[in-house]
Amino acid sequence: KRAAQWRRWDLEIIPLLIPHYSWLLCETKSLRELEKLGSPAQDCDCVPRIQKVTIMRFSSVEDMKVPVCECRLAAVSLVCSGAFPCAPLQPSLAVDLRVLEFAFKLFLNIAPNHTAFSTTLETVLSTMGYQLNHQNTLRRRFGNALTWYGHLRNRSKAHYRAALEKMRTTI
Repeated sequence: KRAAQWRRWDLEIIPLLIPHYSWLLCETKSLRELEKLGSPAQDCDCVPRIQKVTIMRFSSVEDMKVPVCECRLAAVSLVCSGAFPCAPLQPSLAVDLRVLEFAFKLFLNIAPNHTAFSTTLETVLSTMGYQLNHQNTLRRRFGNALTWYGHLRNRSKAHYRAALEKMRTTI
């Protein structure tokens, strides 16, 4: 099961997310203006089903109704709204991209410790009055989201670096 999920992330989901992630970075000025984004828009004629996803942010926990159809996966809708899913197809939890970016940069400077980070975030949110229904698996889910967000960042950079290099060789 883990190997199949890894393949799905690596071969299907991450390549699909690259243009949406790039669009998001451009639209929000590198995540500075994330609040200006509206709800994820549906750009097809499918009848979507609504999937409820809990979003972990720095200062809140919110439930988001994500439109999902055959043309648009939950992961795409979540990334377009500034969050990253903890599972490739039917996530119940997503993490704000700014939280993941902070953790990604933090773990470049200290030893990675998903347990300490997710427990601290959960404790801070709890003292603010927010309750997570996913406490038992928060560490694993947060670790999953952080791992695949890192892959998305790296693959996105590699994609555009290759495109630029291709343009340089044609000039």
